[in-house]
Amino acid sequence: MLSVGLRLLPLLPLLLTQVACAGRVGPRSAPIVDEVALGWRLVPGMELTYACTTTYTQGGERLEELARVEHWSYLVRALDDVGVASLEGRLTGFGAGLTVDGLELSDEQLADGEAAEVERLSELVVALALAMDGRVQVDRGSWADRLPHRQLGLTLPDGPVSVTDSWPDPAAARPYADLLPMGLELEITATNRLEDVVLRDGLTQAKIVTEGHVRPADTSQTGGVLLDGVAWWDLRSGRLIERSLTLTLPDAGEAERLDIALRLIE
Repeated sequence: MLSVGLRLLPLLPLLLTQVACAGRVGPRSAPIVDEVALGWRLVPGMELTYACTTTYTQGGERLEELARVEHWSYLVRALDDVGVASLEGRLTGFGAGLTVDGLELSDEQLADGEAAEVERLSELVVALALAMDGRVQVDRGSWADRLPHRQLGLTLPDGPVSVTDSWPDPAAARPYADLLPMGLELEITATNRLEDVVLRDGLTQAKIVTEGHVRPADTSQTGGVLLDGVAWWDLRSGRLIERSLTLTLPDAGEAERLDIALRLIE
């Protein structure tokens, strides 16, 4: 069995192959708008399916890349008086891949691990609470199991915003504090910025950029995680279309990164 140093993903199980993305029409300028309102529009009975692809890359003397894709369907069960939706998530698809120094493991080599992971995840019914402003709470599962569902949690502003406006989103960085040694006093921060409003794939979409970090509060200490991401938000339907997030360890001796990509597929 291959030994992989997963410092960045200590709890992530076997990883999966990326799914090919369908061709898309590139973004174009949208009609001029002064302000836009961002928020989820969910109603009971609505069902949304997202593909989450997680790719872990470790450099150094031996280049290793692990990839994992999970498809989850989320059914909106209820909506409370303050607009917090109760969602129920179930696995609908799964795949994995491992490449070492350019050599990809075969499907046969991965089959047993994939089958075991599909069986395990298929038994889970994930309960989420998703607020209109993007705050999300995932009720069960390990750190790695909650990772795909947390990507729905893009914090949105509490009022209309214009292009270049920004707002805090510390929840974007907080989960990755678990990747640093316990006992450290940490500085955890992240910010979202409305970068543009464009016509993309026939929809008027907002482009939201995320930047953040988790690092020791004591500046004399090294280590930490940097976050960079982009999200695309459908202004008409009030839902997340795509989100990508990259985590890097700038002070690591070997190049390490984690790429997370979430995409609405149904």
